[in-house]
Amino acid sequence: MTGLENILAKIEEEARQRADSIVKEAAAQAETVRAQARRDAETQAKEIAAQGEKNAADALVRARSAAALAKRKAELATKQRLIGETIGAARQRLTQMPAEEYFPLLQKLAAAHALPQEGRVLLSPEDKKRLPASFEKELNAALSHPKAKLTVSEETRPIDGGLVLAYNGVEENCSFEALFDAKADALQDLTQSLLF
Repeated sequence: MTGLENILAKIEEEARQRADSIVKEAAAQAETVRAQARRDAETQAKEIAAQGEKNAADALVRARSAAALAKRKAELATKQRLIGETIGAARQRLTQMPAEEYFPLLQKLAAAHALPQEGRVLLSPEDKKRLPASFEKELNAALSHPKAKLTVSEETRPIDGGLVLAYNGVEENCSFEALFDAKADALQDLTQSLLF
């Protein structure tokens, strides 16, 4: 081997050693990067899993809250329906009372709302047809004020029961519908306390 060949062989050997060193160093760096990437991936996976569990727990809380609200709304709607049906049935029962109970009730109703002056009593067409002959006399006997006097009018009103008191063109609606509407909140509270 000549001197040049020795020099070239030495350069080639040094280059191979340097290349092997670079490859080993690159492999070590690559392993370090892979290890860090694994650690980062594991950390992210744990964070994602934790966030997923938190999101699932939050969704469960919201779902339970929504279900509880829907249940309360359904219960309230059912209670309101039952209260309405009960009050409606009570009102209907009043209109279907036998005449011997119904007209004394109307007399008490008129006496409670009568003004100390002359006025007229207007009934529904159905009540006018079944009105007892003694109604007006008994009604006036039940009035507490000496100036109060009520006459049963020939006129009728389209009411479901009860009566209308008329004084000089001013009418006071004492129909069952008007009385129930005026006391709606109190009736609902009373009915609720009785039912629930």
